[in-house]
Amino acid sequence: MTNTEQKTPAAPKRSWLKKLGIISGALLVLLVVAYFVGTSESFFKGFILPRVGKAMNATITADSASISPFSQVTLKGVKLQATGTEPLVTVAEVRARYSLMAILGGTMKIEEVLIDSPVVTVIENADGTRNTDALTQGATAESKPAPSAASKPPQVDLKNFTLKNATVRYTKNHPGGTRDTIELTGINATLDDVKNGAAGKFAFALAGKADLNPPDATKRGTMSAKHEGKYTFTLGQDLMPTQISGADHTEVTQATGALADMANTGVDLVAEMSPTEIKGIAITFRKGGAALGEMTLSGPFDSLRREGKLTLALTGIDRKLLNLAGAMSGMDFGSTTINSTNTIEITKGGALVNVGGRVGIADFQVTRTGQTTPTLQLGTDYALTVDSEKSSATLRALNINGTQNGRALLKSELSSPMTFAWGSSASAVGDASLALKLTELNLADWKPFLGGSVAGGKINATVKLLSQEAGQKLGIEMASEVQNLSTDPSLTNSLSTKTHLNAVLISKDNSMNVAGKFTVDELISRTGAKELRVPATTVDFNITKTADVIELKQFLAKLAPTARAKNELTLAGRVDMTKPDAITGALKLTAEALDLTAYYDLVSGGTATQPAAKPAPAPAPVATEKEPDAMTLPFRNFTCDVNLARVYLREVDIANLLATAKLDGSKMTVKPMQLSLNGAPITGSLDANLGVPGFQYEFTFDAQNVPLKPLVNSFQPDRKDQIQGTATASANLKGAGVTGAGLQKNLTGQFDLVATNLNLALSEVRTPVLKSIINIVVAIPDMIQNPEAAIGNLAGRLLGAKKEGGGAVDEFMKSPINGIVAHGTAGGGKIELKQAFVESIAFRGDAAGTIEIAGVLTNSVMRFPVTISLAKGVTDKIGLTPANTASNAVYVGLPAFVNMGGTLGVPKPEVKWRVLAQLALKTGAGILGNTGGASQGQVGNAVGALNSLLGGTPATTTSTNLGATNAAPAPAADLIRGLGGLLGGKKKTAPTNPPVEQPKP
Repeated sequence: MTNTEQKTPAAPKRSWLKKLGIISGALLVLLVVAYFVGTSESFFKGFILPRVGKAMNATITADSASISPFSQVTLKGVKLQATGTEPLVTVAEVRARYSLMAILGGTMKIEEVLIDSPVVTVIENADGTRNTDALTQGATAESKPAPSAASKPPQVDLKNFTLKNATVRYTKNHPGGTRDTIELTGINATLDDVKNGAAGKFAFALAGKADLNPPDATKRGTMSAKHEGKYTFTLGQDLMPTQISGADHTEVTQATGALADMANTGVDLVAEMSPTEIKGIAITFRKGGAALGEMTLSGPFDSLRREGKLTLALTGIDRKLLNLAGAMSGMDFGSTTINSTNTIEITKGGALVNVGGRVGIADFQVTRTGQTTPTLQLGTDYALTVDSEKSSATLRALNINGTQNGRALLKSELSSPMTFAWGSSASAVGDASLALKLTELNLADWKPFLGGSVAGGKINATVKLLSQEAGQKLGIEMASEVQNLSTDPSLTNSLSTKTHLNAVLISKDNSMNVAGKFTVDELISRTGAKELRVPATTVDFNITKTADVIELKQFLAKLAPTARAKNELTLAGRVDMTKPDAITGALKLTAEALDLTAYYDLVSGGTATQPAAKPAPAPAPVATEKEPDAMTLPFRNFTCDVNLARVYLREVDIANLLATAKLDGSKMTVKPMQLSLNGAPITGSLDANLGVPGFQYEFTFDAQNVPLKPLVNSFQPDRKDQIQGTATASANLKGAGVTGAGLQKNLTGQFDLVATNLNLALSEVRTPVLKSIINIVVAIPDMIQNPEAAIGNLAGRLLGAKKEGGGAVDEFMKSPINGIVAHGTAGGGKIELKQAFVESIAFRGDAAGTIEIAGVLTNSVMRFPVTISLAKGVTDKIGLTPANTASNAVYVGLPAFVNMGGTLGVPKPEVKWRVLAQLALKTGAGILGNTGGASQGQVGNAVGALNSLLGGTPATTTSTNLGATNAAPAPAADLIRGLGGLLGGKKKTAPTNPPVEQPKP
């Protein structure tokens, strides 16, 4: 028997099933974990909101979050903070209930959206920045492809949207510290049943309040209003409205101040639209129940085909409504009426729109600030076609006719239809021209619109536009004539000129080029009977703009040439504005030689023969000063180079002017800056940070031996040839802030000034501090020789009275100032004058002291002890030269008797009258024989006069009193008692009247 062996097949391996099960289970667990993590409150608040906020350049937080991804999201206590301390947006609750499965299926099925008690706060600062700026920083516009015409409209099924109890606040801060506030409260809006091809409802209500407080107090006012509206609508399958019915009503419930005319006014909007007709959309303005005017839109319109023919009319507009608009500007429109009828025809599914009509303004007249304009009649007929398929617009008619008191004022003519195209599919069209002419516009008649900027003048102007190549090539020709333009109410000062502009503008694809010439014909300036003329000035330009990059291919200004200069100025460079808040580029300004004398004379009124203008009164001191707000300029790495080989202005001769300015955000530098001024080298630099209030800066300046005569003769022609010599000056200053408080805290550095060979007559000194010192010095010789008269003259000088001539004063005034020197430092809240002196042949005044910088700069207190020295020849003559004085001495010092005090705004010399009087008494009798001047009686009378001036008792003196050596004469004792009262001590009481308290000098 044979044994047969049976083999059993191997069992299939099922390990892969086990592995697949494990993997599937793991994935399921991960999905479950991810679901619970992703929908958890901590994940949403700690991960999602911070990333969304970062993308918006803001911070977003929420008190709580409840997320059911398939059906509902609820957030409470939402806050969005951009910049500043106040949140931009807060929301009590945001809730959305929806069907995620329906949304994934293509239908936006939303049961409910609730936004409960949102508060939006927008703040605009005085410099124009807002707390919303951070949200737009770095944002760039993205080009999105236009939706296909055959694309299916979105499917929407929104049951209810509710905005509940919303508030919007807007605050605008003005530079003067005042602010405008506008607040909308109780904003409630509901939107129900928004669905393709279905009917829905919309309701809206709010209350508003405005409190306007601009710097101009005449424009301040308040207003309160309320608004509500209710509509029913039906949407087509494309979500465009096919039927609308409802109304809006706005009521102004209260108005005061500049807005008072708005009280009891209102606006009503009523709309009624069917699928085939706009039965009427009317906006009615009213006040106190009376209609003020109406705008209506009506006519057949197929909302499905988007085609129709509508009539837009404006009727019944007159002064009652216009005066409401002009209330803030104080305008009364008198007999003015406005009416307009327009036809709007829409065909080709909205691709072709024809608009035409007439706007008529009859009896236009405005009264403002007591002046009434002439009566103007203005009529405009127009016709315009816009074809979006061909990317073109055609102006078929534009007829403007304006008359003033029956005389032609404004007129336009269009030779043939003018087409402008902006797409590549534009078809070729013929040339067309448009001409506009303004005849004899008298600016004095229209001062209500010009304010105080223009007092008179007449303007004639013509503008011609030549359109070629479907508007892609546009020729511009403009001519204007200005006659006797003046800002002076007396019309004695005026400017007349003619200008011409010829240019060609070519626009193609993303590039635009404009090239041409601008000419200013002879400029004529009249000041009284005096007339100045400047020959023609031209500017040749060729500028290209590609995308957001501007390139100055040519910008050549040709000024009127002179014997000294060709007078051509060139500007070239490139400016990249791709990022509006980070403009980059480089410009360069160059010239071989410029003579600006004629142009400077034109604006300054002439040359050196005219009298000096009276100085304006000093402004009243202010209690506080505000630093300029910080600013960030919209420039990044932007440079401007200046290279002017020669510049002349009257007697000023500048050579090799080189400067480079760089702007980078809040940083500004000017380095280097160098030139030669009438042969003298000058260098300087500036490094500033504008990003902090008041700005931070470092400034250096150095000028060596600058001739003063050309500067004075050029810029102060009334002082022609009064100052000679040279000045050497240097400064190195650092600081932050430009007000007194800022300088007090931050100003540091040093400064030096040396002016020599000035030959400046004492009578021509205008600096208040120097003038006060000179008034004291020049009175000393007369006080010794004729004390009685000199004391009165000195007091009068110090009090601003007219000086008296004669005597030694006139001789002294003939001694000019030859030198002024000042060396000082700044720091620690003060300016310290280390050394300063003014020197003439007859005297020298030395001062060293401090200026304590005050919060208000003009209130800064000066403390400068002044040492007076007289020329030895003068002291010899009046008997003040000490016996031990060297024979070769130039000056002889006097006892200290004056301090320069007061403030920068009101300098005040503090005279030690006792020392001065003793000086007079000591020397007056001793020099009688030498000078033949004062007698003993005159000295005594002078003492009595000074004593009376200071509030003491009149007294007499005798020669024996003056001759005493060990005891003061009796009258001198009275004088000293009077001085004691002036200085705050006790005085001898008069028998009848109590002494009058005198302030300290």
